[in-house]
Amino acid sequence: MVLLWGEFTPEFESIFRSLADVAEDDPLAKKKPVSHRDGWGLLNLYKEGLELKRYGTPLTLRVPTPKVENGVAIIHVRLAAPSEGMGVLNAHPFHLQDERYDVYISHNGWFDKFGMNKTLGLESVKNMNDTETFLKLVMTQNGSIEDRVRAALDISKENGYIKGGANIYVVATERETNATHVIYHSDVAPGKDYTEYEKLFLLSESNWSGVISSSIKESKFFPKGVNIEEIERGRIQGTVVKV
Repeated sequence: MVLLWGEFTPEFESIFRSLADVAEDDPLAKKKPVSHRDGWGLLNLYKEGLELKRYGTPLTLRVPTPKVENGVAIIHVRLAAPSEGMGVLNAHPFHLQDERYDVYISHNGWFDKFGMNKTLGLESVKNMNDTETFLKLVMTQNGSIEDRVRAALDISKENGYIKGGANIYVVATERETNATHVIYHSDVAPGKDYTEYEKLFLLSESNWSGVISSSIKESKFFPKGVNIEEIERGRIQGTVVKV
């Protein structure tokens, strides 16, 4: 998955094609071959508008590069967690809003949504996605969006709701000020190995930045010369961007 902010459009096609490339055959997957074939989605938040597109079909190199605008973007390809539903309604990003924030989330990994519902107390989460359930947990917490994500992750760790990875991107816009927060986090369930496959990497250029899943940098289409570094495991990071 990919999170971008700033003036990223000159590099977007290369990054998008890199994601499509590894979605077809992930070079870092522990079991080969692995295709992230269970749908994909795109969020693009920019000065003049917002576009959210979700697909139940795979992202491949045959899919044309979508037109995007500078601002903020998430692109996610899905490999469904065990027992999770299929189809467009389970494609990321997911969206919720309340009186303070308008929030989008994408996630690679696996949450125990049924366990999580012991905290949430919803009538049922059977037909909800595990990431969607986690976003509901985020939105029930108090404080800033960073505080809410941190609290939801702490609850999930303490109660064993994280079953696989907990790689998360959050884009949240304050309804009062229009300030947009981009947040990212990388970790796995306690006791599981944190391998190259689970890592996220920060891209830093003069007028744009981004965070990518580790496999993307292995693609032959990945742009040359981009500054890249591994992000710190288990730490919620992010910034506020002007859109």
